[in-house]
Amino acid sequence: MDMIASGSDTIEEPLAMAIGTFDGIHLGHQQLIKILKDKALSYKCASAIYTFDKHPLNVLCPDKAPALLMNNKQKLSVLRQYGIDYIILNEFNKAFADIPADKFVNNILFGLYHVKSVIVGFDFTFGYKGQGDAQLLKDEGQKRGIDVVIVPPVKVNGVTVSSSLIRRLVNDGCVEEAARYLGRPFALLGEVHAGHKMGHKLGFPTANLTPDPGVVVPRSGVYATEAVISGMDGTWKAVTNIGTRPTFNDTHISIETHILDYDGQLYGQELEIRFISRLRDEMLFSNPERLARQIREDIDMARQVLRNFDRTPSDPKKYIVN
Repeated sequence: MDMIASGSDTIEEPLAMAIGTFDGIHLGHQQLIKILKDKALSYKCASAIYTFDKHPLNVLCPDKAPALLMNNKQKLSVLRQYGIDYIILNEFNKAFADIPADKFVNNILFGLYHVKSVIVGFDFTFGYKGQGDAQLLKDEGQKRGIDVVIVPPVKVNGVTVSSSLIRRLVNDGCVEEAARYLGRPFALLGEVHAGHKMGHKLGFPTANLTPDPGVVVPRSGVYATEAVISGMDGTWKAVTNIGTRPTFNDTHISIETHILDYDGQLYGQELEIRFISRLRDEMLFSNPERLARQIREDIDMARQVLRNFDRTPSDPKKYIVN
């Protein structure tokens, strides 16, 4: 079972450790995790992931900080699925950002932890103003007899997998393409709150989701989705609308999900929405009746899409088009 630790906790046993932001835990991150587990097995030691509670740009340059692909709860939940022994969630603050590269290596990485192997991505940087890079870490590791692995970029159809690429795809509503690089559907996690009940009046009650404000939200439109309800097994087919509901002269962006064949109260519960396919743009209808007719068509289309969706998240190759 994994142990969640803070960045200041000392772990006595030998470790193989992968370091990074791990936003989205995409195919590139999954390659790091695979090598991490192989190294832990080879060195007969525990596995650890050293990551951060926020994106570094939130501290270094807040105006340029990206919306994230997942909140910390989602990140920890996905990392747990890989059977990592320790997940170290370090607070990234100004004091940490100001640590010189050599002190990060000597006082933290090789000081707090008994590392046998360290695994980082090709673009990994660390220390004050990013003065340290993967090659510097490898050189320092060689001086101490520590195995440092620099993982080259993972590519899909010649395109390097990265969190920034996936953020752009999600922001543009290209959720199917984003899934190819994530190795699973993009998902939003949040609490269900009371809405205007317009969907209920039309005969299609919706769960209104409030995700974390720092997480990227797909482009406005209607999506075939899957819903995972907290405390319940399995997934539910669903249709999700993201937008301002122009038919009702609303201006506030809302995320409304109609869960197919479900009849229950969800207010206050946690809900995960997995985006499978974008069905259409948000549209203005002349009256609620025409909107209701379109919703019925959306539901039929979503059923067809979800019926053909092969749910095998452990096999990311199904998302890769050669």
